Amino acid sequence: MNPYARNKLDKILSDNKSGSTEILLKLIKWSKNNAENKETLLEMIDSANKDLLSFSSVQAFTKNFKKIIKENDKSKIIDFLKEQTEEIENRYSNLFKNSLTFLKNYKKIVTLSNSSTVIEILKRLNKKGKIFVTIGESRPQLEGRIMVKELLNNKIKVEIAPDAFLSNIIEKADAAIIGADIVLSNGDVVNKIGSRSLAIFCKYFQKPFYILSTSDKFSKKKKYIPEKRNENEIWNYNHKQLKRTNYYFEVVEKELITKVISD
Repeated sequence: MNPYARNKLDKILSDNKSGSTEILLKLIKWSKNNAENKETLLEMIDSANKDLLSFSSVQAFTKNFKKIIKENDKSKIIDFLKEQTEEIENRYSNLFKNSLTFLKNYKKIVTLSNSSTVIEILKRLNKKGKIFVTIGESRPQLEGRIMVKELLNNKIKVEIAPDAFLSNIIEKADAAIIGADIVLSNGDVVNKIGSRSLAIFCKYFQKPFYILSTSDKFSKKKKYIPEKRNENEIWNYNHKQLKRTNYYFEVVEKELITKVISD
């Protein structure tokens, strides 16, 4: 792989602020730019399978893409990548249609992190009737700010709050709506750290807690093993008696979820 393509790919694989669908779209775009080189595409697949284990949609994409690449036909590669982009848009449309029955009467909504799926549904929901969204800032990477800017650009009223304050927000909200990185086969959901706390807050205050997930994020796996991340993101301070804990994703048990809405 040439250094330029490798550098671009490494930036995508190390992106710890974007949601899984957004990263998938970046991989599709990268693949279109490197469609002539079979070995480069296969190297991308190996790297994505290793670095993006937490993203079911990416794993599903690489599995199907690898079969197409081995046919060694550039036109089929281009067609496949185009179909993948169109499929994502169709999933959003179907997801919104399926979610409207449940979400149409909610005006005060709480969410967290940065999910392109949640953003798309909130944008469309706001066109049906103005909504107000509170977003947890989502430490340690603060990617909640990305969602804030995206919703503001679409003229949606937004509030940002520390993750620990969401218990106070949800008490007066209508519902919480988050995305998913993996929907496990037992009904549990894997999403950004803070999702489980938000679900527990909803349970306590008797507020609905919805998961928005496209079908490519459904997995046959029953269990998720959390991956520990860079401890310096929590605090760049070392002491022999100090333990620093940093995980990006966690499991939300199905008992805490009102409904998983999919396309």
